[in-house]
Amino acid sequence: MALSYDVRDKHAHKVLTELFEEGNSLVEQGKHKESAACFDKAVLIKPDYKKFLDRGISLAKSGKHDEALRCLDGAIDFKADFSGLFYQQGVLLDKHGLSDMALKCYDKANKVRDTGFEIFFNKGVSLNSLKRYEESTRCFDEAIRIKYDSAETFNHMGVAMWELDKYEDAMTYFDTALMMTHNYHEASFNKGRLLDALGTHYKAVHYFDEVVRIKPDFYEALFHRGVALAHMSKHKDAVKSFDDFLRVRPDHFEALCHKAHSLYRLGLYAEAIKYYDAAMETRPDANITSKRDALLERQTNVPERMWLPLLVLKNTGEFRNKTLLQNIVFLVQHELDVHDYDFASHGFGPYSDEFVLDVSSNPELITVHLYNDDATGEYRLAYLLTEKGQEQLSKFEKFVGNSTIKEATACICKYKDLKTEQLLGDVYSKFAFEQFNLPARDEIIKNLKMIGDSINDADGKYETWPHVVVGAITETVGSVLSNLDKAQNNVQKNTIFNTLKVIIHKCKDIEKYLAPPVDSDFLRPILSDLDEHTRLLLEYCDANKIMKNPYSLPLSELFTEDEARRLTKALSEEDIPA
Repeated sequence: MALSYDVRDKHAHKVLTELFEEGNSLVEQGKHKESAACFDKAVLIKPDYKKFLDRGISLAKSGKHDEALRCLDGAIDFKADFSGLFYQQGVLLDKHGLSDMALKCYDKANKVRDTGFEIFFNKGVSLNSLKRYEESTRCFDEAIRIKYDSAETFNHMGVAMWELDKYEDAMTYFDTALMMTHNYHEASFNKGRLLDALGTHYKAVHYFDEVVRIKPDFYEALFHRGVALAHMSKHKDAVKSFDDFLRVRPDHFEALCHKAHSLYRLGLYAEAIKYYDAAMETRPDANITSKRDALLERQTNVPERMWLPLLVLKNTGEFRNKTLLQNIVFLVQHELDVHDYDFASHGFGPYSDEFVLDVSSNPELITVHLYNDDATGEYRLAYLLTEKGQEQLSKFEKFVGNSTIKEATACICKYKDLKTEQLLGDVYSKFAFEQFNLPARDEIIKNLKMIGDSINDADGKYETWPHVVVGAITETVGSVLSNLDKAQNNVQKNTIFNTLKVIIHKCKDIEKYLAPPVDSDFLRPILSDLDEHTRLLLEYCDANKIMKNPYSLPLSELFTEDEARRLTKALSEEDIPA
């Protein structure tokens, strides 16, 4: 029986308003049974449209879906536009996360009026929420047919295509959405997530950065940015990104776990354990206790990523080339799809500062010593696994796993005996680096001329040993550059081109240190590295018939008969044996 209030009475109006506000407050608190009771009283006082809708939402959220739909349908008595009513009901239900009920409302709206962009679009969004992606794409197709310029539709269609494993189509839809609305942060976010899932992590980071720029309070982008950086082994940057996210969402389980993992990868085991503990507090039923306990066992000052260089040296014995050692580590990581070391472009392909730091700062595991190169008579660096290094590798093997160790060993054995040109060919077929281009070549020529002019200006004033070495290297670079057109394919051309760039860059960096007084201790390792790159380049060019390596030629090929006679005479006058 309805309550006997006259709605024109001020007191009755006040009671009605209070019931309505109390009902809404209870909905916000999640007390849906109590809120439904409030709306029941309000409906008895004045059964208007809004109260039917609100009571329907309360019933729906308390799980009484059939009763809720009947209540929502009851509101039709107060609305003439049935299609609009059903559509409005659907939107309202969607906002409350009740996608399955919203779908029924959109279907009813379609039966009343079978056209309308909003109906197809919202039905598609609801179907996406219910993971019914094949059906959602049909709705989005209809929505696009009616209204082609909706960036939102293309974005949601991209999500559906991604879930259906149609990655190229998904990327096309995200790109279309971004072309329609340039600063569309949701499309940028979704494209970033897809790029990260497909392994293009550095591009994903760019899109997450765009999201943060467009909408700084879209914090999910910070979390996914951290995940992408961790995939690239940029764990320091990843930790910073997770920190920024956790300042806003301190109890986010996944972020705490990901930060713990990045700290572990950095060798900060105690910090990692702390964040695993924090994650377990937010979700006690999560199965991460084993990870935390494993970290307690692993606590050491040696980063676990060192298992790979240690394993390489175990299988190769003494290794006499820093650049090629890095190349083998890169190739093994590439084949096993692991990301322990972050390789950037440098010289002959990949180069990792972390790798150099690990090898140089753990002499008890890897000894670095000088050896005399018989071919050149010069001293070079060699690397050898120590007994303690072997013991540390045995500890790592327990955590890395037998299958990974077995696969990595097979890769090392495949690459360790390859000739230089074959190894470099493999590296440059797998590593992303700058492609040969004419403007960059012209830049090399310009820098080469500047260094050459500086060397020539110094002639007569001083001639230090580093000055002579750099002069010889720049002459070699000029010779290689003039023979670059003889490269038989793009891999060869790009290998030479990128190496020339690095050599010239290094020469420019040390040019100011060539004048006396010379700091030999500072320059010797830099020039040794430069010389190693130059000789590898010459070996590569010789092996691929681009130009002959002058260091391997007999004197008869280096000089004409007349030049050889004059050289012999000059040497005898200085009392130097020819």
